[in-house]
Parts: sequence; structure tokens; C-alpha cells
Amino acid sequence: MKKVAKDRPAIAGQWIQALMYLAAVGLINAAADIIPFMPWEASYYISMGIRFSVVVCLFQLASVHRFYRISSILKLVVFLCSVLTAFMKEAAILTFAAALSSMIAVFLEYRAHADLIKEKDAKFARKWMKLFLWGIASGVLLSLGSAVSVDLLSCFETDAARITSVIVGILEIPQFIVQFMYVAYLNKMTGLICE
Repeated sequence: MKKVAKDRPAIAGQWIQALMYLAAVGLINAAADIIPFMPWEASYYISMGIRFSVVVCLFQLASVHRFYRISSILKLVVFLCSVLTAFMKEAAILTFAAALSSMIAVFLEYRAHADLIKEKDAKFARKWMKLFLWGIASGVLLSLGSAVSVDLLSCFETDAARITSVIVGILEIPQFIVQFMYVAYLNKMTGLICE
């Protein structure tokens, strides 16, 4: 059984391009988090709208590759967990479920992208999996760096909140770069599919 439907380049190109535009809007929204220039609530609602739209795009790509369907379902779980955690005080289990689902969903999405483009550009297909690893590394760096900075700065009588926000802002830069590369890869992939 073949994982990639070869007769659907028009469908794939259209929805991959939609993913690219959503990722570009998400990149701008991520910049708003690093350099705050809009209210937190606006950034949150934009992020949630993007998440749901990505679920729809990936579901539309399900006829092209089976991993897109699984990824869309897992990203829907992440979306629902995010909505529920906004209304709950103790949501550690939901946060863990969302993080795990997100990691698996991104892996499957990138794997589907790589499989879809492998015949046209095998070297570029391998770059998708490297981008996944860079994304994991930047996420671990952000999580550990944030936790360590909060713990260390809480020991001192300084303005820990401001210092921590600066440190977290710096640690978000690698994630911003990974998101930028995701947009660039989707753009290149759209061109390769549509040629």
C-alpha cells in the first residue's frame, strides 16, 4: 500500500500553500510574543484561529498521505486541550497531553511532507526531519532555560519577572528561527509540487 497518492498534486499544492500562509501569520504572531506590540488576548485568539485552520488544512491533505490525517487529529487534540486549559486552574495532565500530541503531530506532518516531496528532491525531503529535530532541540532549550532562570532568579531579591521575561525572549529566538524555516520549506515545497 502506497502512503502517497501520486494523482493529487493540485490538492497537495493548494493546501500546502494554505499551510504556508497560516505559518507566516503564526510567525508574525510569534514575533508579537517576543516583542510585545499587541495585547496578550489578541495574540492568543490569533494563535487559536491558526491552530484550528491548520487542523482543517491537514485534514484536507489526508487524501494525499495518511500521516496528514493522523497529524490533523492530534493537532485537534492539542487545540481542544488548549481551549480547556484556558478555563481550568490545574491542567498539568492536559498540558502534558497537548505537548505529547503536538510533538507526535509535528513529526507525522513533517514526515508526510518529506514523503510527498521525496521523488522530486530527496535532499530537501531529508531536511524536513532535520527541521523536526531542530524544533525539538529549541523547545527543550526554551523549557529548560525558562525553568532554570525562574528557579535561579527567585533566590535573589531582584526584579525577577523582568529578567526572566528577557531571558525567555532570548530563548524563544531559536523557536522563531525554526518557524521561519518551516515557512521557507513550505514555500519551496509548494513550488516543487506545482512544477
